[in-house]
Amino acid sequence: MSYSFTIHPDDKVIIVIFEGEVSFSELNQVRDDFHQHPEYHEYLSGVYDFRNAKKTLTPQELQALNKRTETEIHQFPAKGKWCSINTSPVETAYSSLYKHNLNLIHLYEVFSTVQGASDYLNIDLKKYLDQ
Repeated sequence: MSYSFTIHPDDKVIIVIFEGEVSFSELNQVRDDFHQHPEYHEYLSGVYDFRNAKKTLTPQELQALNKRTETEIHQFPAKGKWCSINTSPVETAYSSLYKHNLNLIHLYEVFSTVQGASDYLNIDLKKYLDQ
């Protein structure tokens, strides 16, 4: 597994950290995993940290991921704000392509720094993420 997540109820945030190569199945699986967690709530905000990861999606897999997102609008309603942190142009592009469909479910933005994500979520993410 190339991801881990923690839920921080006091800050109402889910932190998902990806490392190494991230596959299509892992991107699908991570949401299922935290939706099943006993502390998950639709009002939580969250951050996907891809700074130490490389997404290995094909264009077809990106389309399939977007289609899954469209079907989840009613199945997994979300009220929190979400974002991703990416450091390379390729990772940022993947997240930006995915952003449109995620915005159908919940607010989603793409950042290149922990500070940018912290400002967006109004949470000091530095206590959970390395700079």
